[in-house]
Order: sequence, then C-alpha cells, then structure tokens
Amino acid sequence: MVSDVTGSKTHGSEMRQLRSQLANAQDAKIHRILELIDGLAKRDEADAVIAPLRQRLAKLKPRRKVNFARLLFMPFSPLIVPPSDWTRESSNIPRTALGTLARYIQLNQPEAAGSGPTVAADVFSDDLTSLLRAGERVWPAAAEFLRSLPAIPADWSKETGLQDRDFTAISTSLQVLFPLAAPLIQIAVNARTGIDAEPERLLAMLDATAPSGARITAMFIAMCLSWLPRPGVFIKIADQFANAKEHAAVAATADSAVELVLSGIERSSTFKADLASAADEMRRVAVLLDDLTINSPNKPGRRTRVEKVRQSVDTVCRENFATEIGSRLIDPCAMIATADEGAIEGFENTARTLRRYEAVARRFGGAEFYDQQILGAAQSLTPRRDETAMARVSRIRLIEILRGSDAAAAAMQALR
Repeated sequence: MVSDVTGSKTHGSEMRQLRSQLANAQDAKIHRILELIDGLAKRDEADAVIAPLRQRLAKLKPRRKVNFARLLFMPFSPLIVPPSDWTRESSNIPRTALGTLARYIQLNQPEAAGSGPTVAADVFSDDLTSLLRAGERVWPAAAEFLRSLPAIPADWSKETGLQDRDFTAISTSLQVLFPLAAPLIQIAVNARTGIDAEPERLLAMLDATAPSGARITAMFIAMCLSWLPRPGVFIKIADQFANAKEHAAVAATADSAVELVLSGIERSSTFKADLASAADEMRRVAVLLDDLTINSPNKPGRRTRVEKVRQSVDTVCRENFATEIGSRLIDPCAMIATADEGAIEGFENTARTLRRYEAVARRFGGAEFYDQQILGAAQSLTPRRDETAMARVSRIRLIEILRGSDAAAAAMQALR
C-alpha cells in the first residue's frame, strides 16, 4: 500500500482508494504504515494520504521514531496548520511546506541531518530531552543553510503549491527562530523539574526577534506560550515587552500571539482523543487559559476571548466524556456477569481513566454535568441479587472507583 504512495505520481482515483483502505484499517496496520511513511526520504503524496487520519492518530498516540523532518519542525508545532487553515497574512506555517523544506536542508546539511530520514534509533517523539539533544545541532545548521541559500529552489511551487514569496517569508522566519529553538525547549525541560527561567533571559530572547518585525515576534511568543508548562510569568513579560515598543505593529505582537495559540486550541482534535491521551493536553491547556486570565487584568478583550475558548473546550470534553463513558464502560459492563478477570481489570482501568479525565475536564466547567454522568454510570452498575457473588463484587468495586467508598458501602447495604 505504501509503495503506491511513493511513486512519482498518484492519480486521484488511486489516492481515494488508498484513503478508503486506511480509513477501515485496524490499529496495528495503521501503526505499521505510519512507520513506513515516517521512514521515507521523500514522502510526496504520503502526507496527503494520512491527512484524514490525523484525528484517529491523535487517539492512537503512536510512539513514533523521529525522522529528520519531524525533528526539524518540532519546535514550531504550535504554528503548523493544514493548508486549509493557512493564509498569507497569518503567523502560521503551512504543513505542505515542511517536507520540501526538510529535504532541502537534509540534502545540504548532511553532517547535521545524519545519513537517512531517521535521526536516531533511540529518539522518540515522547522523549523531549533526547529530542532536544538531537535538535541542538540540527536547528542552528538549518538556520545557517537557509541564510546562505542563493536562490529559491526551482521546484518549490510545484512541490508545495505555494508561491515563491511564501518561501521567502517562511525562510526568513525560520532563520530567526531556529537559533532560539534549543534555548526555548531547554527552558521548558528545566521548568518541568521546577527550575524556572530568569525573566531577563526570556526578555533577551524577545529582543532578539524584535528587529525582524511583528510577525516573527508573534510567532516566537506563540511558541513560548505553547512550550512553557507555566507561562504566567512569560505572559507578563511579553505584554510589557510589547507595550514598551513604539511601533504599533510590534506593540500588538502579544495579542496576536495569544490569538494564534487560542485559535490552535479551538482547531485541535486532541480533546476528542482517547481519554488517557487527551488528559495531559487538557491539563496543559487549562493551565494556559488560567494563566492568561490571571495575568491579563487590564485586557478585557483577551479575557473574553479566553473564556470563549474555555467554553469551546468544555463542550468538546463533555461530548467526548459522554460518548466514552457509554461505549467503554456502561455498555460493556452489561455483560459483567460473564466477564473474565482480564475484562474486569479492563473495566476498572477504564473507570480510573474516566475519573482522571473528568477531574481535568472540570477545570473548563460542567461540574454538575460530570457529577450526573458519574452518578448515572454508577447506577447502571447497581449490584443484582440474581448474579454471582463475583459479579456483585465487581460491580461494587467499580462503584467505589467512580464515586468513592461511601457509595460502594451503600450499594452493599442495599443488597441486605
């Protein structure tokens, strides 16, 4: 299947057939195909084939070996959007540009890129420290290559569907931002261990972007808001930095960056992902929205916008939770009387995952909704006198996980 994608041309009907096959493929096959595509030196239409699967991939959360393109653009993940969401006036980077840019850089910087599309066998997408170590030599070398490029590559427009002026704008942005990638991600790694960056260092990084204009400065602010686990201090610094600039466009950079990040949250499919996978991203977004609200006392428009995004995330989380609690717990537990030990353990793990998810989801609102959902699930698990003792014990244990020991005791008492 993947070999069909790697040819010089894939016709529309063939592309539709491939997408149809992938849409109905089992998870294991999706993982395998993804490994093959990630290993391609030139992906061509392969990215277009897997594009409709991005929401499903968000649920699967595959542990992916990092290829050169993914490593190269990892720092800019908050800025990358599908072509349908990109405009020339935005501070985003269209996804269609990534593969072509990565190939240019890899071909011309082999000492930084390595000998093949895979950076290193032991570098994975979920290991931020090893990604940082690999990127420390790749990102500065990429900036130097783009800086020294004598002309726009001849096949740029043909491969990306973008214009030559788009290459110039994207390349100029990356020349400024690549050198800041490793310092920013090092700050993020340190912050996860409780070591916060000095405000002076953050301000110096902002100052480094300012001569390049408002657009690039806004891109860097958006990167910081997305990468820093507790961005509260940075929000204050960014606003102070913007307010100190006399140029009106630069003065608006903080607000532009905040809007860039908030729009990305609204577009994200992560909140519809598997409950366990979604919880971490939900927690990060909840912290970001709280910090934006707390640290923007004199920004009523921003606070209103943050509240709108909070409500949007709340709606998606409620819908996801209602679907998952029904399909993954209530419906399967209808057969609990005949379930084996493995299935019972799976039910218990699902109940714990649901509780972890709703504990984070409550930060966006809907406390009463989650109380009702948990209560309804617990009621559906009410022990039955006509079942075996093992089935009754399993039901009571699930009620305890969902609603606590008092609810479990009450369920036991009702059987007497």
